[in-house]
Amino acid sequence: MKLYSMVIVLFLSFLFQPINHASFYKYYEGVWSSQNYWNTQSPLPVYGEAHRSAPCMMEAAVAGQTRIEHIDPAVCPQCMNAALLRAGDFDRTFFIIINDGVRTGYFGPFKSVDASARHDIPGNFSKGWVVDVGYNEAVSMGTMNPTRVIVTEKEPQNLPRIPLAPVREPNCFLTNPPQSGSYVTNHLTVRAGPGKNYKQTGAIGKYEEVNVISIDQGWIQIPGGWISSLYVVRR
Repeated sequence: MKLYSMVIVLFLSFLFQPINHASFYKYYEGVWSSQNYWNTQSPLPVYGEAHRSAPCMMEAAVAGQTRIEHIDPAVCPQCMNAALLRAGDFDRTFFIIINDGVRTGYFGPFKSVDASARHDIPGNFSKGWVVDVGYNEAVSMGTMNPTRVIVTEKEPQNLPRIPLAPVREPNCFLTNPPQSGSYVTNHLTVRAGPGKNYKQTGAIGKYEEVNVISIDQGWIQIPGGWISSLYVVRR
């Protein structure tokens, strides 16, 4: 326990130091060459930047990853939504330590409900990016901009838990069309009808806004075809 506390203290002492992105990337560039790297757990504690996700993106991730059984809703139901970068971190719980000159303490627990795409991880590492926090959680934490943090698996014993500001829960998912101001949280295939058996007629880019015409059992009709409702949320 003493050794672990010393590690946390040492990390805290570096929070005001700028991240050397070049050396950070050089280290992970070598590790990234391992074929199984994406499917392993991130080494914790780790120091870097916490970024926030787009509104409703984590809620969509929870729905999607639960549907394909990457995460289990029974694991830490009280946890806040966040995402470590690796797929090996699904369902992993952790805490975030912050020392921003105004506050020194920690938030949590969090649960990793999503992961970066393989091709995005080297670029994320090059920016010192180590965790993605849900939009609502970032509002509550007061970390809407990239923030230097320590991510740790063990709950800190020598730091105070920072209270969260109350945030109104958004109504993210579409129920009754039409819904204006909706957008997709992933790259989606557009099909001729409401199902995977229909012919592909096009594609939609990530974060692209869509106009919803109708909803049919998990599929949404838009001008030009149908897309899965799993990745369509309100703006």
